[in-house]
Amino acid sequence: MKILDHIADLLQHRETHAIAVAVTIVLLLAILLPLRDSPLSRIPTSPIVKWFPRFRVFRMVNGTGHRFVYDLHEQYGTVVRLDKGTISVADVPLAYKLLRIDDIPKSSFYDRLRDRLRDGEPTNLVAERNPAAHKVIRSQVSPAFAIKYLASLEPMMKAVLVELEEKISKAPKEADGYVTLDMVKVYNTVTADFISQTAFGQSLHSVKNGSHVYIDSIKTSLFWGLIGTAIPSFPIHLTQSLQNSEWTIRRLIKSFVVARESLNESGTRIDDILQFLIDQKLPYDKMRVNLAVLMLAGTETTANTLVWATYLLFKHPKKLDRLRRELDDAFPDGLTAPLALAKLKKLPWLNAVIKETLRVRPVVTKVSREVDEDTSVVGHDPDGTPRNYEVPAGSTVEVSIYSLQRSSKLWIRPEDFWPERWLAETVADEEAWGIARDDDTAKDVLEGSANGPTVVCKQAFIPFSLGSRDCIGRNFAWDELRSVLAYLVRRYDLAPAFNTTVDTHGSDFITVRFGSKAGLPVRVRRRSFLSQGKGE
Repeated sequence: MKILDHIADLLQHRETHAIAVAVTIVLLLAILLPLRDSPLSRIPTSPIVKWFPRFRVFRMVNGTGHRFVYDLHEQYGTVVRLDKGTISVADVPLAYKLLRIDDIPKSSFYDRLRDRLRDGEPTNLVAERNPAAHKVIRSQVSPAFAIKYLASLEPMMKAVLVELEEKISKAPKEADGYVTLDMVKVYNTVTADFISQTAFGQSLHSVKNGSHVYIDSIKTSLFWGLIGTAIPSFPIHLTQSLQNSEWTIRRLIKSFVVARESLNESGTRIDDILQFLIDQKLPYDKMRVNLAVLMLAGTETTANTLVWATYLLFKHPKKLDRLRRELDDAFPDGLTAPLALAKLKKLPWLNAVIKETLRVRPVVTKVSREVDEDTSVVGHDPDGTPRNYEVPAGSTVEVSIYSLQRSSKLWIRPEDFWPERWLAETVADEEAWGIARDDDTAKDVLEGSANGPTVVCKQAFIPFSLGSRDCIGRNFAWDELRSVLAYLVRRYDLAPAFNTTVDTHGSDFITVRFGSKAGLPVRVRRRSFLSQGKGE
């Protein structure tokens, strides 16, 4: 290497600078040699990643890692290098092949996430990497997510919303009758109460009380989980805040289990997620970690999606007005008429708003996998030219959901919140299978992405992931999103108390939060009968 020869000449002629130059050599070698030796060095990336392979860590810890990866894909193509052992994929046929056909295992990222507090934690539904072991865990909890069972949860959702209505009615009002609420807190309390009621048979009553220590605990655990996965050597298990959060979650789960076992002993049975796992006679620690991860997923992801839907509707008030008109027309029997979920599922604009929110602001921005044997992959340059790359066994492959769903090569108006794009879509199989259905063949997927950007590239719409590791609770989430959003828009006059001209993409700390310290302040007032209907 000529650069090293040049440095050697400097050392011979400028002995006074020998120490400084030696330090420089060490730093250069630490930066350059890993990349020269990396088998992924042929895969395109930005100059800053070439020179500083760990640069992404800085973007991850400040919550902008998803935007960094998106920018790389837009500039360098559908397969890009993130560091010396990790690539990102935003290529429809390749993502389909890796996730559905090859079904490659999850990466060691999930081991680090699972072990964020201490080694030796039992595996769980999300973190289990072994496909056979994952299949067993999924079969144990899947009865609680069957569509027939989910239909029985509607009264529980209504009970949580009644509690929210009572909370709003008792809040101090301004002169015009409005109450200003932070919708980040509102949605977090609603989803926490709903998942605790449906999964464990008892509500946290965080809506009534305004908060619950559990909600703060899961946010703390997610933040430190991100730090631990981005910087594996950082001793996050020593941080007091993480220890306190984990202890709070464990204590809560324990209280639920003890209460249920007491009910069972008295002859009372409640068919929910907790009961299904108790019936499996799982060891307590294994049951605990799975209950904790299901509760976390059922709270954080849905709450953040509701926040983003509200934010986007306020930035596009005509779309909010259209949603209210659709709800008024669908439920003409007064503002207090129940919003039956069976009817909500058939409302095209409501479903379009939710889909577009999931597309443009996915709260889970990637899935991480690991190739277990040397693999050839085909990506594409920004101009569409195919490129073959060799990926050695042990490499991490991240499929960027965020980049796939916002790619200018796949979507018309990719950056816009444009629910109209979904109105022509048929949705008969959506609830059962998601957008990329099991009857989509590889040929369908390839043809659906090879003809340039389209209004809807359904093969690139994977907010709940794809394949055997897709989100088991997606139908649960859909029901909750429809119910909560429709309830608020139908029952209340809503006005933003934040600057709607300011764009934000949120902070990605494993899930994408709204990010503002002020939350999402919204003015809320109970609608009157006169404000309802076509004259609105």
